[in-house]
Amino acid sequence: MRFNNRMLAVALALSVGVACSDNGADNVTIADLVGTWDATTFIISNPNGVQSVDLVGMGGSFTLTVMANGSFTGQQDLLGQVDNFGGTIVLTGNHTMTLVDAVDPTDETDLTFTLTGNQMALTSSDITFDWDGDTIDEPADLEAVLQRQ
Repeated sequence: MRFNNRMLAVALALSVGVACSDNGADNVTIADLVGTWDATTFIISNPNGVQSVDLVGMGGSFTLTVMANGSFTGQQDLLGQVDNFGGTIVLTGNHTMTLVDAVDPTDETDLTFTLTGNQMALTSSDITFDWDGDTIDEPADLEAVLQRQ
């Protein structure tokens, strides 16, 4: 999925938490992910490590709601610019998932996650961000932590 100046959207779409062991929950199902989650950390970094955007640190917010049927909706607010998004979650392994964008089903984002209690750590190197404002997205990495409401 894309992250650009207009929309830091869906890469966090799976901000969820369930009870789990120290190594993270195994055999997670969509039912385990149902709920509303808020980002406590949401950082997009340039793979060269030189640039980063700290959504929460800049006073922004990221909220995600996961439904029992595997669909999700969310809202991201950065400096008053609000973007709504949605799609479908596909669990692909014990600690991996793919997010499928509702508007463009060919737009998929692969994520790795670890669940610890009501907190989820989420990472991805499968996102893009417009680092130089030229409307062309470049590679980016995501690190996020979400807390269940």
